[in-house]
Amino acid sequence: VSEREGGMEWSGFGGWAQEYRYDSTSLDTIDTTTNFTSQSMVITDGDFSLRGRGERFDVQARISAGYLYDLLPQVAGTQTRVSIAYADLNDRRFEINGRLGRQSRHDGGVLGTFDGLYLGWRMRPTLRLNLMAGNPVESTGDSFNSDRQFVSLSANWSGWIEGLEISPFVIDQTYDGVADRRAVGSELRWFRPGRTVVGLIDYDIDYNALNMAMLLGNFELPGRWTITGTLDHRKSPFLTTRNAVAGQAVQSLGELVALIGEPGVRALAADRTADVDTVSIGVSRPLGTRFQWIADAGATRMSLMPASGGVEAIPATGTELNFGAQLIGNSLLRSGDVSILGLRLYDGNVARTTSLSLSSRFPLWGRLRVGPRLRYDYRKFSADGTTQWLASPSVHIDWNSDRTTIEF
Repeated sequence: VSEREGGMEWSGFGGWAQEYRYDSTSLDTIDTTTNFTSQSMVITDGDFSLRGRGERFDVQARISAGYLYDLLPQVAGTQTRVSIAYADLNDRRFEINGRLGRQSRHDGGVLGTFDGLYLGWRMRPTLRLNLMAGNPVESTGDSFNSDRQFVSLSANWSGWIEGLEISPFVIDQTYDGVADRRAVGSELRWFRPGRTVVGLIDYDIDYNALNMAMLLGNFELPGRWTITGTLDHRKSPFLTTRNAVAGQAVQSLGELVALIGEPGVRALAADRTADVDTVSIGVSRPLGTRFQWIADAGATRMSLMPASGGVEAIPATGTELNFGAQLIGNSLLRSGDVSILGLRLYDGNVARTTSLSLSSRFPLWGRLRVGPRLRYDYRKFSADGTTQWLASPSVHIDWNSDRTTIEF
């Protein structure tokens, strides 16, 4: 819907989706047979926006929310989720942008969804200053909570090298009046035709610990080859004083500080945080006009989380390896179909798994599409050498009109 009023051109748009989910399980053993329903729920989601554009100002209001209605009488699973709910104002004359409400960002040291304020000012064509302040949101099902608060200052600076943008930041976050996260860092983005490099470093100045260092590159090579690589070191979860609450019989960080003091709490937080290192590389290349070949390899390891504060240790994983390959074909049986043959090998701490999968999606009649899928897994468990075969068949059917989608 679009109309003009008072010098502003207004438009509204959105959509909603509803899904019914039913899961039942049957377990047959030599001695017993058990049948039970694990899920029966109706999931409703909607996303709606109202935008206005004038000679100087642009405004927008948006809400994206969902409602989960649990039909199992013995389970209280009904829940309202609000992912986005904000009002946005953009002043094109002074190049100032403001957004207030529930929003999600992954820059400026902010770790996701929060309730609060974002302000941005393009001070120069090559320099933008940003301020964020508010309350982090643990789950989209949570209501507003002021226990945790943060302030973040950042900048976006470009023009020094063609295609390069550097975004330094500083963030201060508290929880129950205790320092939760104090970090400095910077993001780096470099874009050139056929080449992309993205990097991020996050250092906690309170704990003197590196929270994250990541470098990702994507390059197009002669012969239609594309290569992608990632180097990633991070704390998991991100190091915050709040991590100390894990496994403790308290309702808040303030209670734990009162029991063992802030130095003890900070020691527990460090113990509940692991180091995770990941390296991966992938290559891809078209084969003719209808096929594409993709292969990747990666390695991950997680450090020990020691026992402390009554919480048992979580052992290190050692290096876990994975290798994969896919062959993607287009328009093999009918025009517009897509078929994927995949093979993946995973050598982990618990088991070694080999997976073979085949999936397709092709048109039947008109706007009706069908997508059969089949996956076989073979696992050998490290603890006792036992093996397991799993077969997972499924089918996905959807029908699309200009304004409606129905999926089964």
